[in-house]
Amino acid sequence: MKKISFLLFCVFFSLSFSLAQEADKVCLNKGTYISVKFLDPVNSKTCNIPRAVIAGDVYDEWGEHLLIKAGTVVDIQLNCRRGTLVGDVGRIEVVAISTKAVDGRLIQFDSEPAIFNGNEALLVSRSQVKLKEGTTFQAKTLNNYCFRRVTE
Repeated sequence: MKKISFLLFCVFFSLSFSLAQEADKVCLNKGTYISVKFLDPVNSKTCNIPRAVIAGDVYDEWGEHLLIKAGTVVDIQLNCRRGTLVGDVGRIEVVAISTKAVDGRLIQFDSEPAIFNGNEALLVSRSQVKLKEGTTFQAKTLNNYCFRRVTE
């Protein structure tokens, strides 16, 4: 009987400890879309790589704890294609790579590109795509990121 009581106590203590640890965490879930903004114009002809930042503050799932500050730098990769005389339109593909959380942790994004085709973007001609400074796109988080809850 003592062994069963001790075992039940251990299971209860372990479960309570685990739940308390979970209560101390706030998370940014895998697949969360985060808005990213270009600080510079982008042109498919020159394929200049613009500076990009998080467009607005990113909070935990409850909207209570700031996890990523607006204006935090986002590393991006750019792929450009000029249009052709036979009718292919210009295209810009942007892939967000990563950014940093408020605690300095690296937050990685899914490699799914945001695509701007010549017929959707501000055109100079069908062969050239230009995106204005301030243009935004959505990047999707690659993993779950949990942080220790900070109480004030």
